[in-house]
Order: sequence, then structure tokens, then C-alpha cells
Amino acid sequence: MVERNLKLEYWQERLDVLNQRITELKLEIGATVDPIFRKGLENRLMAALDEIDHVESTISGLWESSQDREIQARTDELLDILQRHESQIAEMRRAYQTTVVHWPTDVPQWVESAIAIVKELRRIGSAGEYSALEEFVAHLASATDSTELISALNQWGRHYYPGRSWAALHTQIQQAFEPKSENFQPAILLRIRLAEEATTQADNIPHYQLEAWLIEDIDTYQTQGNRRTGYHTLVSEDMPVALPFTEDALEAKMQSLLNEWISQTKQILSGCKNDPEFHVFLPKSLLHLTVDYWPLDDRKRPKRLGQLHRVMLCCADRLDGPYPVGPWRSLWERHQTNLNQTASHAFVAGSEQDLDELIEVLEAAVEEEDIVGLKVTTALQPPESEELFEELLIAGLPLAIWGRCEEAGIANAAELDTILRTDSLSRLPQTVQDKRREARKPKNSADCHIGHHLSLLRDNPTLIPPKRA
Repeated sequence: MVERNLKLEYWQERLDVLNQRITELKLEIGATVDPIFRKGLENRLMAALDEIDHVESTISGLWESSQDREIQARTDELLDILQRHESQIAEMRRAYQTTVVHWPTDVPQWVESAIAIVKELRRIGSAGEYSALEEFVAHLASATDSTELISALNQWGRHYYPGRSWAALHTQIQQAFEPKSENFQPAILLRIRLAEEATTQADNIPHYQLEAWLIEDIDTYQTQGNRRTGYHTLVSEDMPVALPFTEDALEAKMQSLLNEWISQTKQILSGCKNDPEFHVFLPKSLLHLTVDYWPLDDRKRPKRLGQLHRVMLCCADRLDGPYPVGPWRSLWERHQTNLNQTASHAFVAGSEQDLDELIEVLEAAVEEEDIVGLKVTTALQPPESEELFEELLIAGLPLAIWGRCEEAGIANAAELDTILRTDSLSRLPQTVQDKRREARKPKNSADCHIGHHLSLLRDNPTLIPPKRA
């Protein structure tokens, strides 16, 4: 409990005496008929009222000073607890991210240290029956497996928040949040960008850096404009996993990260029934990557990302220009208008061999009433593939689908046509995932099933990584 403030008690007693005196003076003034005596009582009343103003101002100052000291002591003790348990910093960061997403605030989604966590949570303050700092402690106490940290947080709470149960507060917050999150469609946004400085230092061998975010509900996120909330930073520039890497190290780097992010999604959105979908922003030089085929384990027949989750490519170059934004947005609006039509009606076939012919096809496609996507039988490898994607960017088409192999047992053109005829344009990502999932059956080996070699670009201009929004 907070220590007694004797000065504050003295002045509060003084205020009580003055209020009693004013009450008595008002009664005397009301009862007297002598004008001279009444005037004297009124003067005494005015003096008492002036003194009350002084006493109340003094009390207000003492109270604010007392509150400031209590807040500072409370903050210092919590920070000391967190710093003594620095080994739990990962849990602290997750508890922080889980907290700030509930509050309409501009504080950063990712912070590095315990000091930064406490600082940002204090900036949020409180609204209603608990503060952002209390919510953070409740999430941390629930998430950590350190009995020492839990004990320290409970002791801190008993001192400064008597009657507060961190477990009960955590349950209260979860119960308020989970019904909303049950039908959320979470998404993990990855952006891989060229690390220019590292590339220059390595004699122009391309090096890349990774950024990633968990979006709690992709539909809500896309409607929020420039002040977006409801996301958690999974990788930021100051994290070790963001260090530059070469293309050949990417797949090995991703396996452990993918599993960690999927696990974090389940923890943060424990009441959500939908698996996260993946939107991977790549520069056009990397759009040939087999992102959907990234393994999730080390088994002989590993589970692949695209077999369990909807995986869509996005072109990071659209975010940075110099490509015209107008055609991209207008063609996406056309896409939204035609969501219920069969996907095959929205795609035009393009030649991956003849660039001049491809340009003519794309120029004609944007004039068509329904076309929003390009179908390529077999995408080329860099650098030829970069030319193909360059023309796609210039034309502004937001969708593309292609095979990635020339196996004799796979008729790419026919397989792609079958996929596009299967269902509506709105369900194309699910249709593609269904085809990828089929590839996991033992009979559907990589030399006979297109599900092992299927890429889908679906570039929505309203789906912008938080750093770019």
C-alpha cells in the first residue's frame, strides 16, 4: 500500500473545518436581521471562501505530486522486475504487442527493450477500469513460464493494485476480445527487399532483408486507410533475423520463422477458427521463387506452406514505383466487380517466349471488360522472367498464374485451364490451395502433379504492409 501523506491529511482536515465554518456562517447570515452584523458575517464568509480556494489549490498540488511519486515508484519497480527477468524478453514483446493492438494509439508495434515497453505503455495511459500497463502485466503473467517472474508480478500487483488478479484480468480481456476474433481472417505479410548497402559491400552479390507482420483481420485492416491498427510486427529492421542474406539462404531461413509465426498467430488469436493466409511481397527479380513450396518441417515428405495455407505473391515493386498506380487500382476495382464470375473469364493467355506478343496481349487485355489476370503456361527463370513481370507491372493487371516446370507428365496449359474453370474469381486463392494440397498425396509426385509447381500472384492495392501504409 502507498504510505500515508501527512501533509495531504493535514490540508484535507483544514478543508473540512473550513467547509463546516462556511455552513455555519451561511446559517447565521440567514438568521440575522441586524445589517451591520450581517455585513460582518458576509465578510467572514468571503474570507473563508478565499481560504478554501487556497486550501483546495494546495491539496490539488499535493495530490498530483503524490500521484506522480506513486506512479514513478510503481513504474520503477515494474521496470526493475522486467530487467531482472531479461531472459523472458520474447514473452514481454509478445505481451506488449498483444496489448497495444487493443488500444487506439500511435505507439510502435515493435519495441526492443523492457525500458521501451514501459515507456510506450505509460504513454497510452488508461481508459475505463484498467490501464494499458495493467493489461500488459496480465498478458505477461499468463504467457510466461517463469514462476519467479509470475511471483514478482503478483507481489507488485498486491502492493499497487490491491484486489487486482492478473489471471482474472487476462480472462476478462480474452472474453471481451475472442468473440470478435472468432471469424477474423488473419494474414501474415512478408516483404523481402534488396539490402542495397550489403549488396554493394559484397561486390554486387544481391543481399536481401526480411520484414513481416501479422494482420489480425485482413478485411478490417484493408479498410483503415493510413491509420491502420490490428497488426503485430513479426520482423523489423532492428531484429537479428532482419540481417541481410543471399537468395540461396532464404528457404532455410524461412522454415523456423514460418512455424514460429504460425504459433504466434494461434497464441494472439486463440479464439480464431481460421488459419492465417500468407501474402509475400517480392521484387520482380524474385517472383520466380517457390514460396508456396517452402517446407514446414524436415521430414522425407515435408509439409509445404501452400498445402496448409493460402499463399499469394505480391509485387513489392508496385509499392516503390515507378510503375503507374492508376491502371493497377482501376483493374483491381474491375476484379472486385467480377468476383462472382468464373475465374477463367478474367484471365488472358500470354506468351512467355515472345515479349512483343506478350506486350500486345496485355495492351489488348486492359481494354477488355472482364480481364484482370495473366495466365502463363511456364514462367521463365531470371533474367527473362523479370521482363515478363515488368510488362505485367506496366499494364497494371493485379493477377497472374503460372506453372513452374516443364515435366512431361504435366500438361501445364490444360491444368491451368482446369484450375481457372473450377470456381469463381473470389475463390481462386482457395482453389489454388486445394490443388497444392492434392499434391501431398503419395500418388501425386512432383513429376506428375502441377500442385508442386503452381504460383499465384494476387496484388491488391489496398493490402499495403504497415510500414508503407
